[in-house]
Amino acid sequence: MTQMRARGLVLVFCLGSVSWAVHAQSGRSREWLTWGGDIERTGWNRGESTLSKQNVGRLALKWKTQIDKEVSIEIESGNAMLTTPLVAQGVRTPQGLRTVVYTLSASNTLAALDAATGATIWRRTFDNTVEPGSAANWICTNISTATPVIDKAKNTIYMLAADGRLHGVDLASGAGKMAPPPEFVTPFSRNWSLNLVEGVLYTTVGRGCGNGPVPGAPAPPPGTIRGAGAPPVEGAAAARAGGAPAREGAPAREGAPVGEAPARGRGRGAPPPPVAAHMIAMDLDNPARPISRFFTSTARPNGAWSRAGLAWAFNSLFVQTADGVWNPSQGLWGQTLLRLAPKTLQVLDYFTPANLEELNTNDLDYGSGGTLGFTFRNRDLVVSAGKDGTVYLLDAKSLGGADHRTPMFSIKAGNDELSYASMGVWGAPATFVNARNERWVYFPMWGPPSKNAKFERANGDARDGSIMAFQVTLDGDKPVLVPKWISRNLSVPDSPVIANGVVYAISTGENTLQRHTDPRYHTIFQKPGAPPLPKTGTMTAEERGQNTTHTILYALDAETGQELYSSKDLIDDWTHLSSVTVADGNVYVTTRKTIVYAFGLSK
Repeated sequence: MTQMRARGLVLVFCLGSVSWAVHAQSGRSREWLTWGGDIERTGWNRGESTLSKQNVGRLALKWKTQIDKEVSIEIESGNAMLTTPLVAQGVRTPQGLRTVVYTLSASNTLAALDAATGATIWRRTFDNTVEPGSAANWICTNISTATPVIDKAKNTIYMLAADGRLHGVDLASGAGKMAPPPEFVTPFSRNWSLNLVEGVLYTTVGRGCGNGPVPGAPAPPPGTIRGAGAPPVEGAAAARAGGAPAREGAPAREGAPVGEAPARGRGRGAPPPPVAAHMIAMDLDNPARPISRFFTSTARPNGAWSRAGLAWAFNSLFVQTADGVWNPSQGLWGQTLLRLAPKTLQVLDYFTPANLEELNTNDLDYGSGGTLGFTFRNRDLVVSAGKDGTVYLLDAKSLGGADHRTPMFSIKAGNDELSYASMGVWGAPATFVNARNERWVYFPMWGPPSKNAKFERANGDARDGSIMAFQVTLDGDKPVLVPKWISRNLSVPDSPVIANGVVYAISTGENTLQRHTDPRYHTIFQKPGAPPLPKTGTMTAEERGQNTTHTILYALDAETGQELYSSKDLIDDWTHLSSVTVADGNVYVTTRKTIVYAFGLSK
């Protein structure tokens, strides 16, 4: 396919420049310029003052706007709006200064919406410069899934198109600022939220999707099949799902045991080579825009797929990886929390859970959760969690101790059943410090709490999921996490955010089933008198789109978990791997049909 121009630049009215006289970037900004609100991915809007515990019960739906009018079933089954809205203040429009909401949807469409009304200020759609090597499915969707990032100093929002090209777009007009747009990641790969730190742009590449191979990817060991790892060795250093021979390069389906091939759709002939999992950085301040990559495998396994992407803390980057071979000496980093150097992405430290074998055997990706770093009582700490429901508190100066396997503190908070698909942590944590200088941490948990987790306060039976709150305290001189409260029941909750003492979270309403082998699939989908349903393989996009409910926005007291607000039936769609944005007195939620919902205080 020949190079195609960017199309569909629609200006509803002419825009001027961005005003810097008000709301400059700072720790107290009311804006939301990147996923999680800041480069640390704290999910904490420190500057929000309009919404409070006292008035948040008066939230009302202000507007809703659909970005893409047509969404294919493959994408609609869960991946149309994985990106989170960003909010910039002080944009000078012909009507005066405006707060603007920016969203990226499935069709490579970047839209700027008036935060007050939802009206389109401008929208721009970018054509892909190449075609995907495989047809889309709910695992490899062939769309952009990376939340953009805003650089206020340069009046620019950076976004990844599905073809892997990086676009820099003027905040005020939507005009392109990078000509030609450079290729940043492999076309049609699965990437997660962009992070911009000191002029360097970061993201992750995982799930084996895209038009591989990747430049500079390590060659598979000789004598292996499709990039398989080295022959297995004894012990934990070569922990493997079910003790099977190591086949690290054979890409696995999302939610499938390691070693199975991905469901890549009909494709266009032979599928391309699997894209090796890696982290990637581009130095935007260097005119040459050099790229650094750090590979965690030679193929699909060991990828990172937290929506937060790479989180910044203590002058370094943190990221967790998923199922796969763990053998650091061979550059195989399955089920590991990595601490990477800025720009070069060299490994500074790492932590791998001691139950690595159990994680791989049961498809309990450590990478499904997220990581946060913060300072508590002059100690640099890191929290993280994954599918198995264990929450870790780590010493940032030595993540796993001398053996890289021993956490400072851990607590089994959920997923006693070791479910691969419907329980555990599937979202990033959030943190804030209250007026009494107490550090709180929040995790979204699918399924009921662990029988061994004793929370001081429960807000009802949370059998389907909840937000869990922990307080960081000292046990003697050792930092620990104390379970404080568990929220009301939430159906498949996602990453929470905090502003002015209020936790905002969504009950997504999605269908979490993935495989035909799951007994619940037959219970739910088998119709009386109908032919028997399959008992092997992965569920189709159509099946994934059934047995859903709808998204509900909740506001909770950050110190008790008490429900302060519920949107009830105001959102008539569901969402998948999404989050919430709180900025300038409004709360924004996106859904699978690329609808943006804006909530604000009623008059």
